[in-house]
Amino acid sequence: MASTPVWFGQLLSNEASTLSGACDLLVKYIDNILAHPDQPKYRCIRLENATFKSRVLSARGSLGCMQAMGFDQDPDYIVLPKNADLLKLQAMRQSLVQRAYVTP
Repeated sequence: MASTPVWFGQLLSNEASTLSGACDLLVKYIDNILAHPDQPKYRCIRLENATFKSRVLSARGSLGCMQAMGFDQDPDYIVLPKNADLLKLQAMRQSLVQRAYVTP
């Protein structure tokens, strides 16, 4: 039986409103990438983006979640490479919806 990744436990340990805000936005990012896999604008998020900072970066474990999805971080952006496994994104979406109680 596989153990729960540390980042997922951290994510789930956030207060309900923080968890909901982070997971809802993560699911939105995943949905946009899956709907538009060839559009780079959906694969690149500026770390200084106010919404990203307040809803995702403020939640413990959220950056680990994004790294588990395949995102890479540089000093200014977090980027999902073109060759990233979209099945991994679908699986992560399912986990976030089922275990973090996100509205599908």
